[in-house]
Amino acid sequence: MWKTLTPEDLDKAYSPSTIAANYREVVADYGGSSRSTLARAESLRLSYGETSDEYVILFEPQGRGADSLLVFFHGGYWQDLSAEDSCFPADSLLSSGMAYAAVNYTLAPHASIATIVAQSAKALKKLAASRPNARIAIAGSSAGAHLAAMLIANDWQKWGLSTAPFHAAVLLSGVYDLRPLVTTYINKPLGLDAQSAAVVSPSLSTNGCHCRASDATPSAAFMDTGVDSNCLRVAIADGNPQTDIPYLVT
Repeated sequence: MWKTLTPEDLDKAYSPSTIAANYREVVADYGGSSRSTLARAESLRLSYGETSDEYVILFEPQGRGADSLLVFFHGGYWQDLSAEDSCFPADSLLSSGMAYAAVNYTLAPHASIATIVAQSAKALKKLAASRPNARIAIAGSSAGAHLAAMLIANDWQKWGLSTAPFHAAVLLSGVYDLRPLVTTYINKPLGLDAQSAAVVSPSLSTNGCHCRASDATPSAAFMDTGVDSNCLRVAIADGNPQTDIPYLVT
């Protein structure tokens, strides 16, 4: 479908402000709420790499380790926002006895999307190793949903793990085929061409699903309002009905 659109149409289709006129106000409110959470709740800054951008902000219930941990990857088209803007969900999760982690990563143009994907995998591996008893779910919005999708399709054996270090995923309004972005204004700091965009498009992945296959089979919910909403099954289903992960398109 996107191949029939003009560059102007693609700019409009992938511009958040065309869908939500108050987009900037909402994002600013997220930041304000997150700063309040950071001031109110205890948190741990956990480094997962050598650069100053590679860290996670971890919130845990006081006095005990949590059985469940939600790991969130923020949006911002891989070029905006930070973990500090994504801390507000910790409030409700902590009150329910669950832990919450907001992942920070280097933004474009200082890092390619491929580098950001690798950072996301490093962060998740570090969290899983540091909290081995927690049942981990990953989540993301917009660009963060793309990163979570790449982790679903990731070959974790290449990272020294026999199974993926998470049990479930929730993906909100993600961009899973990045090829339409190449001609848009969004791509200026990303520097994608058709080939590099395809490599980091989870809907085009040939890796199959590398999630845990056990009695705790991972599940995923996909809530996608974007142009390419009919996407991810090919990226995360390996043809085995037992690992065909359900999705929800809204």
